[in-house]
Amino acid sequence: MKKTTTKIKLSGKSRIDGELSTSPIDRQHARPAALGVGLAAVGLFLLLARGASGASFAYSDFSDVSSLVMNRGAAQVGNEIDITSSSRSRAGSVYHDTRLDLSGGFVATFTFHFDNHVNAHGGSGADGMVFVLHNGPNGFSETRTDGGGIGFFNSDGYFNQTPPEASAIENSFGIVMKSHQESTLAAYGYDETGSLIYSSGKIDLGGEAFFNTTDSHTVRLEYDPAADNEFKVFMDDMTAPRIADTFDIAGSVGDIPAICGFTAATGGSAETHTVESWAIAPVPEPATMSLLGLGGVLTLVRRRRGA
Repeated sequence: MKKTTTKIKLSGKSRIDGELSTSPIDRQHARPAALGVGLAAVGLFLLLARGASGASFAYSDFSDVSSLVMNRGAAQVGNEIDITSSSRSRAGSVYHDTRLDLSGGFVATFTFHFDNHVNAHGGSGADGMVFVLHNGPNGFSETRTDGGGIGFFNSDGYFNQTPPEASAIENSFGIVMKSHQESTLAAYGYDETGSLIYSSGKIDLGGEAFFNTTDSHTVRLEYDPAADNEFKVFMDDMTAPRIADTFDIAGSVGDIPAICGFTAATGGSAETHTVESWAIAPVPEPATMSLLGLGGVLTLVRRRRGA
């Protein structure tokens, strides 16, 4: 699939007008925590990144949510986080409760799955999830439009015929996993007005059936400003990036510490958007990064979740 790229040089800094935090919602039920290659990848990642300088955190699961901020319908469910349930027309978000300094680069790894697909318009459930770094004006409560807005963009797109990626949370960078009537991966960057300044173009993951399962997927984002702002996005196969490009991610969030987390949404169709594990650490030394790539072979085979 052909991809298009848009890059515009950033100017100015972000001003944060305030933050609004919400208390985590504690909603438990009997569904067990996800295990398998995702946790193995996070564990290996943390081992190899140990000793590097910079901000870091790790959730091998979400049995402890005391360092998370959850908004709208986001909830702890067993040892996982459901950003949305499978109810229609919902949006939610979850953020680590401390801003991270991205200026030295980072590696982010997370495992997720979509479940309980509700089909109202043909095709799969809806609508997807975004891994987001931002300094939007609403701080830790940032959650934008439901439906095709995926909690990140400022419009649905299905109703106003404008591509939702045209505008989003101000001073932000997002990795978008879109699931409704397609299964695509894309990266977008936005300036202090919420205007699009970078697009990787959508990467087709294999048709809408790819996300219309209960399979777990592991994503790794590597960002190295010392290597001409190179970033790579891997999904499942940690030996070959789905996206490899250059973009000033630290600049897009305003060159100041950023809020990090996830947004998701449902529309007329719906599904549960679940995060199983999540870790962020500084960029390892080159030799260590090579070992991390080799260890990532463990994620080549996606584990089908049990009932």
